[in-house]
Amino acid sequence: MIHGRNGQGKTNLLEAVHVLAAGASHRAASADVMVRDGYERALVTGAVDGSGARVTLEIPQRGKWRAAVNGQVVRRRSEALGKVRAVMFSPDDLDIVKGAPAGRRAFVDVAAVLLRPLVADRQSELERVLRQRSALLRSARSRGVRPVGIDAWNEQLLRHGLAVISDRLTFLSSLAAAVRLVHARLAGADAAMLDLSYRLSWGDVVAPGAAVTEGAFTAALDSAATAERERGVTLVGPHRDDLVIRLGDADARTHASQGESRTIALALRLAVHELAATTGETPTLLLDDVVSELDADRAHALLATIPGHQALITTADDPDRLGLATGARRVLVDQGRLTER
Repeated sequence: MIHGRNGQGKTNLLEAVHVLAAGASHRAASADVMVRDGYERALVTGAVDGSGARVTLEIPQRGKWRAAVNGQVVRRRSEALGKVRAVMFSPDDLDIVKGAPAGRRAFVDVAAVLLRPLVADRQSELERVLRQRSALLRSARSRGVRPVGIDAWNEQLLRHGLAVISDRLTFLSSLAAAVRLVHARLAGADAAMLDLSYRLSWGDVVAPGAAVTEGAFTAALDSAATAERERGVTLVGPHRDDLVIRLGDADARTHASQGESRTIALALRLAVHELAATTGETPTLLLDDVVSELDADRAHALLATIPGHQALITTADDPDRLGLATGARRVLVDQGRLTER
């Protein structure tokens, strides 16, 4: 249990573990938010019991992250991932259900990497293509001409975009069944069934595990070509897709209540944890202030629902109210300093 007053650094500690596990923050979209004011870069290092791996990520304000395992710099993102395994729960998880598509895409991509670290390399390749293709579109927009070389970048976008879409749909085919069972456990057998599908950037909705053809992607690119030139931005691709979550016959984003949305978000995280436990070492659970807003009975019920394994739990409340298991360690965070109590 990691406890202490608000603003002392509890969430930063969990964020550091999540960054080592996922190669991304659960709350910051860009590196400049993660780097402390007045500094050029951040350094995160973690040692993994059992495997003996020591993973280091160097995060600059701008530019490419650098990763090392046991002191050796690695070239591919996937080589640094999979050593630390963790699933994060936070109050912001409500945004997976209620928020913008970007949050749902991030949830899918981070979870897919947890199950298959090699997926991270395909995500990185797509990000590179999107940056360079969009830069070309912006440059051509200022001159009012068709971008020279756009056909080559279209081929790159098709190849890497279809790979990422395939990775997402493969992951969702496993998640859809698992989350349905977990949600039924949490919400009760009489609750409406939870269903997942995938909306492509050109509007088609496909089922988890389905295949998306190059022809459909190409047709969507051709249709958007004029709008892309006018706006100077890539409008078609996985970076604009969305995870569709339905509760019964209704879209959960617009129709689920606050309580239903929290249950769905928790079910999604627990399902990822269960899936990850079948593909390797059981992930560490990171619970960031998810019990503080609950009364004692509900806090106990939540902790009882979560599978037994290593867990890092933050709270600003008195940890005694949670009825921690015998032997649980308590760490006080005060102005970024950790003291075991």
